[in-house]
Amino acid sequence: MLTLYHNAISTCSQKVRLTLAEKEMEFVSQPIDLLAGQQHDPDYVKLNPKHVVPTLVDDGKVILDSTVIVEYLDACKAENSLIPADPYDQARMRLWMKRVDEELHGKTTGVFTHAILTRKVLENRSEDEMEAYFAAIPDRSERDLRRVLFSEGVKAPQFTGAVERMCKFLDDMEATLSESKWLVEDQYTLADISVIPYAFRLENARMDVFWRDGRRPSVERWMNDMKARPTFESAIQEWLPEELLGALHAFGEMVRDDVESVINSVEK
Repeated sequence: MLTLYHNAISTCSQKVRLTLAEKEMEFVSQPIDLLAGQQHDPDYVKLNPKHVVPTLVDDGKVILDSTVIVEYLDACKAENSLIPADPYDQARMRLWMKRVDEELHGKTTGVFTHAILTRKVLENRSEDEMEAYFAAIPDRSERDLRRVLFSEGVKAPQFTGAVERMCKFLDDMEATLSESKWLVEDQYTLADISVIPYAFRLENARMDVFWRDGRRPSVERWMNDMKARPTFESAIQEWLPEELLGALHAFGEMVRDDVESVINSVEK
């Protein structure tokens, strides 16, 4: 039996749940409350020394890293393959996945999330509570980044850098999707599954200015196609807590003009 340690709003967790849904694979859910710091619990850290989600346990075997997990799941069940048969198309798929890990995850969408959502959710914590929050983050560079984002929000220079990376990524998506239905020709693959949680996070943070109003029409079309799949509802939408989702919407609205200004300045 598969056991998944995950979080409802975590982009990496969403990627794994979406793969499980597409492969029609059942799992035991073990939620991890990231804002409460459950990822730092000693028992969980024994499973995942990086203090992150998701973690997959398959009959006692522990598999880490969402990109590794989704390929593992696809290999475990031949039906409904999410990896192209052609080696060149496999390489194209994996390049998108590599870019998600290296360009989007912490450096970009993570910056957006912490500058908009986490900053507001934690703003009423005491100084001692915030110091405990930062101290629990094992990676020093991530710890330092969170301090800046908590202090400066969307005004932080790291936020502008994240917008620049997102614009480049979306430009490349637009070029690809203007010629094909999915990111790898006309086959729905792990590439699409890997990207959608990050695009959906932008939408929920009221940052859809990246593609709306004809800015990137092929990306917008792809977004609508992704959200129309039944698995999107069951693997992503149904898990989202209304209170937290409402907070993300509200906080995104509060800084929407500032964010749009940054995007416009980057895209001049």
